[in-house]
Formats: sequence, structure tokens, C-alpha cells
Amino acid sequence: MKSRITVLFISLSLFVCFILGRAASLQIWHNERLQTLQKKQFETLIELHGRRGDITDRKGHELAVSAPAYSLFADPKVITNRRQVAQLLQKEFGFSKKQTLEKLHNKSRFVWLVRKLDRDKHERIEAMKIRGLGFIEESNRIYPNEKLFSQTLGIVGSEGKGLEGLELEYNDTLTGQNRIVSMKRDARGRPLMVNGQLFNEAPDGADLQLTIDRELQFILEQELTSVINEQRADSAVGVVLDANTSEVLALASLPEGGSDAGA
Repeated sequence: MKSRITVLFISLSLFVCFILGRAASLQIWHNERLQTLQKKQFETLIELHGRRGDITDRKGHELAVSAPAYSLFADPKVITNRRQVAQLLQKEFGFSKKQTLEKLHNKSRFVWLVRKLDRDKHERIEAMKIRGLGFIEESNRIYPNEKLFSQTLGIVGSEGKGLEGLELEYNDTLTGQNRIVSMKRDARGRPLMVNGQLFNEAPDGADLQLTIDRELQFILEQELTSVINEQRADSAVGVVLDANTSEVLALASLPEGGSDAGA
């Protein structure tokens, strides 16, 4: 009986020593596997576009600028009632229920749902406080003068790249450097970040100043529109140059077509 107690005591002592040794190794010594698991659970890497540089006229008036916009993302693992959330997104954005459920059943901890929402929708959805949904502030391209000089300025696509006109021609200059951002999470998978932080940290692209004069451009487009209406013409083209330097001060082709302006 005494020998059995001794064997049991020794066995328990060895087991306790093993547990303590294992705990010490996990706490003290470097363990790459555990660090990888920790990063996977509490950290998500996402790629954000840098804020695009502004395009201005010769006097510094803004022709194309980047303004804050709000992009909605989901952590599917945290969302408990996926069908209810899918119905909400379907109502707000017109998504198909199948497409939304596929995103919400994604195995990834980070899924983009909608990019670059306006402030009203951002505030409305944020007020619902749905666990598993969050926002990241990005940049959205805005043209303050609406259609003025629009054919030459061109447009920017949803991925932040120039598709036409000067936006395309000088895309490499205007585009800010993309950035891989580590978004920390707490033990429940909730993002530990403040809206706007990532947008401000993303490097800006370079600004582009044109020889165009905004006031002269407006006058030229108004005159061309009047000529088309009065003469019942199919189109009209006009250019205003600086007589001393030959710089392009205004350039328009209405109602269709376009040209490039000097930078």
C-alpha cells in the first residue's frame, strides 16, 4: 500500500512538473507557431489605397479633390444572425440575398461589403450597432465644379485608378502609395481602431496644377453651348491660349469629345 502511494505521488509530481515546464516554455521562450496563431486571431491585414492628389487650376482652385468616404466591412465569424444582416444589407443597398449570404459565410475575418458610402448611410448603419459590421474611412474622388472641364479631367474608377483624361494620363503621379495596414482586434474579434485613422495615415499622391483658368474655362463652355443652340450645330470646339506663353488657359469640346490640357 505504501509503495502504491509513493508511485502515485511521484507520478503526480512528474505531471505537475511537466505542466509547469510547458507553461514556462509557452510564456518565456519564443514560439513562432503561437505567434502566428495570435496574429491570425487578433490581427487582420488589409490593403488601402493612398489618398489621391488634387488637381487644381493655375490659381489653385480645386478641379478634382479627394474627400473622406466610409467603407463597410464585415467579420463573418462575429456575426451571429447572418440572415437578418443579409436582409438589412439587401434593403439598404439592393444586394441579392444569395450574394450577401455568400460574403457573410466567408471564412475570412475581413470582407468588404460596400466601398465609399456617403455620410448619411454611414451614420444610419452605424447607429444600428450590428456586431460584426464596421467602417473604415477611405477617400472618394469629388469634382467640385461638377461638369466643368469634365471631359479633359476624366474620371476615377471604384478601385481608385484613373480611367480617362488627366486622371488616367497622370495616374501614377496622382495615386498615393497603397498601404498594408494591420487592424488589431480584441478577444471578441471587434476592431480596435478609430474611424479616420487609416485614411489619415495613408500616404498622399502628388498634386497636379494645370495651366487652365477656371473662370475662363466656365466662360468658354458657356459660349460654346450658346453657339450650339443658336446655330443648331452638332458640336463646337474652343481653345483659349496665353498670347505670350502659348499656355492653354481654357479648352472645351461640346457636347462630346475631349482633349488634354497642359500641366
